[in-house]
Amino acid sequence: MTKLFLHIGTHKTGTTAIQQALKQEYLTLLDEHIVWLNPPTCFRALQFARKERQGVIENCREYLHKRVNKYPEHTLVMSFEGFSGDIMQGYRNAPIIAKSLKKITADFDVSVILYLRDREQFVNSAYVQYIMQGQSWSFGQFLKRVGGNAFDWAKLTDAYRKNFGQVIVKKYEHARLNKVGGIVKEFATIIGSKTLVDVKSKIHNPSYNQQAVEIALLCNQYLPAKQIKRFRALLQKALPKRPHNKFFFDK
Repeated sequence: MTKLFLHIGTHKTGTTAIQQALKQEYLTLLDEHIVWLNPPTCFRALQFARKERQGVIENCREYLHKRVNKYPEHTLVMSFEGFSGDIMQGYRNAPIIAKSLKKITADFDVSVILYLRDREQFVNSAYVQYIMQGQSWSFGQFLKRVGGNAFDWAKLTDAYRKNFGQVIVKKYEHARLNKVGGIVKEFATIIGSKTLVDVKSKIHNPSYNQQAVEIALLCNQYLPAKQIKRFRALLQKALPKRPHNKFFFDK
């Protein structure tokens, strides 16, 4: 039975660094009989699922089996934070995603990898991410949209344990894992890759600091969509968040 690692997030826990490293080392990973699978559209559609969709499940199953036929006797690795669910639902749709993934991967030996960070830090970071994408919501508006009791880590973890049994849960600590290669090395150990352990480059996706958030809140609503990305890059360069920085948002 083919081994499959499903890295399901969560968001804001070094997923970009992991995914970029998997992409960067794709060919050398093949030498280790490890295949990184960049989730196609059918898998990405699961993030916003409100109910099981048989067509999506069948398309995803077909995709995986084609990869197995192309790379027999290889370990497969798929990383997509959207498997944790829709942030704007507070991840409440995770049970639907987990159930769908169970049907998709029924013929595989699956290990689920989940990174979690302090809930308060996560909520703050998730809010900043939406500001970076061009939104102008207040923190209170963001909390209202995701709803009360959002981001329940116990329920998220249990949804996957119910379908897959054991889940590899790791605590994300920004100060420790944001060091050069930290998160990638830990992930490499989990999937059994010597290639990723030796990755030296630091892949950084800087967040905004408090000042940048306040500037973006004032400016986003007046910027055309095509300029948001450029504006974001300028703020990331000029006012990046440092590991020791804290956010203070009024509800």
